Amino acid sequence: MGNKLEDANRLIHFLNNNNRYELQELNIEDRTATILEIRKVLYKRNLMLNLEEKCHNMQVAIDRFMAKFQIFREKGLPSPMVINEKLMT
Repeated sequence: MGNKLEDANRLIHFLNNNNRYELQELNIEDRTATILEIRKVLYKRNLMLNLEEKCHNMQVAIDRFMAKFQIFREKGLPSPMVINEKLMT
């Protein structure tokens, strides 16, 4: 996705540096709306990347906790999972 990020930034630069007539030849009627749409997509992309990273970090922490808790589960103690208000064996 790195190349697409560079492409988007180049497109914004292109839109900012061409006059209205050049953009109309390319069927771009509203420069501002087009730039805002590109920025919105980039913003959402960054949000998704951050969310994916946070989810991955949380899963790593959960996996570490469950690995530590495995010792207790092997001794027959209940699992930390609660279903229907009961600890699972």
